[in-house]
Amino acid sequence: MTDRTEQLERWWSGLSANQRAKALRGPAFEELDEDLRTSLEDAGLVRPGKPQDKDEVDIFLKTRH
Repeated sequence: MTDRTEQLERWWSGLSANQRAKALRGPAFEELDEDLRTSLEDAGLVRPGKPQDKDEVDIFLKTRH
């Protein structure tokens, strides 16, 4: 598992059941609600100027389906 995947797993583990359900309803970064996007940014998983970060989040969420 890569460091990024481990970071995403930690972020996912810290979400409530309600937050996970919201994330799975819109498994694309742009479809997440503001709270979830902010939590990813606060965790350092989405950084300004790094569009690949959003792609990694999208892939991670899609694998949860």
